[in-house]
Amino acid sequence: MTTLGTNEEYDPATDKWASKAPLPTLRLAFGIAVYQNKIYVMGGTIDSNATGVNEVYDPLTDSWATKASMPVARAYVDANTVNGKIYVIGGAYYPPIMGAFMTEYNETQVYDPSTDSWTTKAAIPIPTGDYASAVIDNKIYIVGAGGSPSSRIQIYDTITNTWATGKPLPFAERAAGVAATSGVNAPKRVYVIGGFSATDELNQIYDPQTDNWTLGMNMTTPRYGLALAVSNDVLYAVGGYGDGWLASNEAYLPSSYSVPEFPSWLVLPSFIAVTLSVSIAYFERHKQVGVVKNP
Repeated sequence: MTTLGTNEEYDPATDKWASKAPLPTLRLAFGIAVYQNKIYVMGGTIDSNATGVNEVYDPLTDSWATKASMPVARAYVDANTVNGKIYVIGGAYYPPIMGAFMTEYNETQVYDPSTDSWTTKAAIPIPTGDYASAVIDNKIYIVGAGGSPSSRIQIYDTITNTWATGKPLPFAERAAGVAATSGVNAPKRVYVIGGFSATDELNQIYDPQTDNWTLGMNMTTPRYGLALAVSNDVLYAVGGYGDGWLASNEAYLPSSYSVPEFPSWLVLPSFIAVTLSVSIAYFERHKQVGVVKNP
């Protein structure tokens, strides 16, 4: 597999792509988060070795800088920004041996961009890597796990530094896309879209207030290992693996969106990239590395 440093920016307003300064440290399976209009790329794997490298991209200057490394090097993580801090939870390591089991971590580490420093918080109860996650109201929702499809959801409260368990997904998934709507243009919900299972076009929707799941309109292009981002409560599903690696770029309008009266998927111009930025933030589907072992 070729490791890319590709950095491409998508503008939903013009529906166009632009190439930007490439990622300095080529790696896979990293976490990515946005704080004060800067994009942080944390951890990952380099030649099958975990790294704690932490690099930040400034879209205004189209430049990269190196920051304090993660205390525990690991890959297959997500990074989430809550109240000015970036949380990197769990993680995994895949040995470079065909058929070997991965090691999953229980770390909860928090990066403070204002001081360029790390602290450790309450460990995730079940060590988890190769998952997907989203944030609603100061809580981080860790969905699924690596290795095989999972219906697990673990919820971290950043205010109380405690963990809870949510109602399991109706359909277990692996390498799904996960994102949350804000409550401004659509109700606050966690969306679990696609994934590696017999139902890789599913759209599973979690209501954090009721701890219940519903099913939304299926994704147009079935796939797993996709990136999922949100702009103005519109969800963008980009890339992934279906019938081979895909360049699909599709937008989903939730059923309770402030403009339409019904849910819909829109097909947008395709791309070939590892990361993307601009008003929909910056994201990367770090699941692709683990998933490609069993295409």
